[in-house]
Amino acid sequence: MASFDNEFRARVFALAAEGLSHRAIGRALDSNHVTVAKVLREPPPLAGMPAHCSPPPPPATPGTDSPDAPALQVVRELLAEARNQFALTSASGDSASAQRYARTAAGLTPVLARLEREDRDAVGGIQVSADEIKKARTSIAERVAAIRNRPLLCSRCSRTLSVFWGTGLTEAELDAGEDAQR
Repeated sequence: MASFDNEFRARVFALAAEGLSHRAIGRALDSNHVTVAKVLREPPPLAGMPAHCSPPPPPATPGTDSPDAPALQVVRELLAEARNQFALTSASGDSASAQRYARTAAGLTPVLARLEREDRDAVGGIQVSADEIKKARTSIAERVAAIRNRPLLCSRCSRTLSVFWGTGLTEAELDAGEDAQR
């Protein structure tokens, strides 16, 4: 990863905190949006600390390891910019420019969807339906109830013990807690 001087990094983070886009920050600092994105992926500079004393970078999050992650971010930014320009030109009455931005946004939308799908697939993402989650919860609740209803025996004398010993709960309180969770 490229290393940038602390002054440049501090200015990038300050402008980003003000809500400027990567492109606007790049223009303000005579740089480009790709460089700004690289700087913002690093941890922010600590005031008065030399660069070699900064904390290590955070571990990579899912999706940022894939080669398409930078492209994904660029397409998101371009799509947002096209939508903003469409809104501005539509409000100003410039229909030709508005149509151009609408076509740009329409062309970027499937590209963004493809990149997001590829990025999700690259990190091994899975999709689980709400019905599958409900079935799994029911199955787990049934298994826990079956385990709880089994007798608990002392390992030394085989005497039947209570699962409530040491918890301070009664069986009615435990059942009431389960009903509240359902």
